Amino acid sequence: MPKKVLDSIFSDAEKHAIRAFIENKVQLEAVKKALVIEPYYNGTLKAGEEANPRRNAFMGVAMTMDDPTKIGLRSMSMAEAINYIELGFQKLAEYGREEKVVEKGENPAR
Repeated sequence: MPKKVLDSIFSDAEKHAIRAFIENKVQLEAVKKALVIEPYYNGTLKAGEEANPRRNAFMGVAMTMDDPTKIGLRSMSMAEAINYIELGFQKLAEYGREEKVVEKGENPAR
């Protein structure tokens, strides 16, 4: 989804709040862990460590289900959930601090 679509649904106050959220790495990781806990947690989330949504958390599914079709469907739905959440965080990251580029040029005061 293009950023301009997101820009159209977020107010300036919301964009500011998103920027503050993205820049607070501790808060960001805590929220990320909370959002991915259901499709992701299999003893893989650790206190003080960043959540890595692409770490293999599907072994628990394979060990608790006996029907290969159910394992496949459950694994696919978990992967989709994790990917959508991660994509959402990537879009939010676009609202992080923008580096201001200062071009070197002639000083008009001289």
